[in-house]
Amino acid sequence: MIDRIVLIRTTGDEKRIRETLERVSQLNGNVPGLVEARVGADSSERTRGHQHAFVLRFETAEDLAAWGSNPLHDPIRNELSSQSSQIVFDFHVD
Repeated sequence: MIDRIVLIRTTGDEKRIRETLERVSQLNGNVPGLVEARVGADSSERTRGHQHAFVLRFETAEDLAAWGSNPLHDPIRNELSSQSSQIVFDFHVD
């Protein structure tokens, strides 16, 4: 399995970010190879300004790569890009 973690620092409209993250949470069961999508808000003060995060767990690296061409991907990416800065980190899970 492989996880994609996205840390989000809001630079625009917080409401639009929350709406977009709700769409991320609704990816469960709608993306081939996606095992789980989890979304959360910061619960500590150690995030260096990142207010939200989400984790997408995929069966394989190929499933993660295919996510980039899924029709659900671009609207989420475009909205997040217009309203925030992000750090994206992918790692394999044993």
